[in-house]
Amino acid sequence: MIPELSDTDDSPEHPQSLPHPPRPRRLFAPLLLAAASALLWLLAVRGAAGPDATFDPYALTELVWYLFAALGAVLILAAATRPRLGLRWSLVLLASLAPLGVLVLLSLLLPGYFPALLASAAALAGTGLALLLGTRRLLGRWQPAAVLAAVAWLAVFTLSGHYFYFPAQLWIAAEQDPAPRSAPAAMEALLFSQPARIDQALQRLGPRDLQPSAFFVGFAGYAEEKVFAEEVRFAAKVMDARYGSGQRTLFLLNDQRDRQRQPLATASGLRYALNGIARQMQRDEDLLILVLSSHGGEQAELAVSNGDLPLATLDGPLLRAALDDAGIRWRLIVLSACFAGSFLEHLATPETVLITAAAPDRTSFGCSNDRDLTYFGEAFLRDALPGATDLESAFTEAIDLVTDREQALGVTPSRPVAHFGKALAQRLDQGTWQAQR
Repeated sequence: MIPELSDTDDSPEHPQSLPHPPRPRRLFAPLLLAAASALLWLLAVRGAAGPDATFDPYALTELVWYLFAALGAVLILAAATRPRLGLRWSLVLLASLAPLGVLVLLSLLLPGYFPALLASAAALAGTGLALLLGTRRLLGRWQPAAVLAAVAWLAVFTLSGHYFYFPAQLWIAAEQDPAPRSAPAAMEALLFSQPARIDQALQRLGPRDLQPSAFFVGFAGYAEEKVFAEEVRFAAKVMDARYGSGQRTLFLLNDQRDRQRQPLATASGLRYALNGIARQMQRDEDLLILVLSSHGGEQAELAVSNGDLPLATLDGPLLRAALDDAGIRWRLIVLSACFAGSFLEHLATPETVLITAAAPDRTSFGCSNDRDLTYFGEAFLRDALPGATDLESAFTEAIDLVTDREQALGVTPSRPVAHFGKALAQRLDQGTWQAQR
C-alpha cells in the first residue's frame, strides 16, 4: 500500500515531505505503465502513417515540448504540495497517468479542431481528478492549489501544441502515387455529387452571431501534396482563435489521401460554396475569410488538380467574379502560392485585405509532401499572426521571417506582398469581428 500521512504529518517529525521515498518495487508498476503507454502511442502513430512511412528524426524536437510539460508538472507537484510530495513521489504519480498523456498526444492527430480540443480537455480533466485523488491518498489532505497549478501548466503546453501544430508524429507518410485512373462513369459521379456535398457542409455550419460574424472558407487546390490541405486546416484554427469563425468553417479540399470526407476543391465548387455561404451571412456586415493554398502561375492562376479528374484552373478574374456574384462585401483573403501577388490586380478593393505568399514574379517555398505548412504558412499563420496586434504588423513580421529563412537557404527571395483595403483594415483594427472568448 501507499503510505498515507495524517493531518499532523507536518509536525517536526515530518516537516515538509513524505517520510520515506518510494521503494524500487513501488516505482516498477508506474514506470512499466508509462513504458507500455509510450509503446501504444508509438504503434498508433506508426500505424496512422501507413505501411511505407519513413522515420522523421526532426519530430523528436516536438516530443521535447511535451516532455518539458510533464517535467514541469512533476516539479510543480513536488514543490507546491503541503506537506511537500517530493520529486520521487511526484514522478511516480505522473508516470501512473501516462495513459492520459497518450490520449493528449493522440488527440493532436484527430481531424478537426474541436474534436481534438475536446479530447485533450477530457484528458486534462481526468488528469486533474487523478492528481487530486492521488495527492490526497499520499499526503492525507486535499491539494487543490498544487493540482490546479500542475494542470494549468499542462493545459498551456497542450493548447500550444494544438495551436502551433506540434503533432510529434515521428513518421512521415510515404508520398503516394498519383490517384489511380478512374472510369469515366466514376469520375462523372464524383463530380456530379459535389453540389450535394457542399450543401451538406453548409447545413452543418453554425448560425451567425447577433453581432457581425466571421465565416471561413478553405480551398486546397493540389491533391498530390498534402501540405496544401494541412495548411488550410491549420489556417482555420488560427482564424477561429482570432475571429471566432470555428463553427462557420467550410473546407474544399483536394487531398489524395481522401476524396470522400470533404467536398473537393474546384473552381465551380468554390463559386457554389460562396453563394451558399452568402445566403447564411449578413452580407454587408459579416466577414468572409478565404484561405487558398496550392501551386500558382504568373498569370494569376491557382493550380486545381486531383488525380485524373478534369478540373479547371482557378484564376484571378474567375475568383473575383465568384466573390462579386455572391455579394459578400468584407473579404479577408490569404493566398499561399507561387506568384500569388499577381492576384492583387484582380481582387484589390477598399473592402478587401489580400495577403499573398509571393510577389507577382516570384516563387514561394515549402510546398512539398513531407511538410504540413509552407514557409509562408509557418511564418504568417503559425509564428506571426497569433501574437500580432493587427494583420499588417503580422504580415510585416512574416516577411522578415521568410526573408531570413530564404537567405539562409540561398534561394531567390519570394517577397510576399499584400493589399490592405482601407475600409476593411479600419474595421479590423476596431475589432468588429473579434472572437468572443
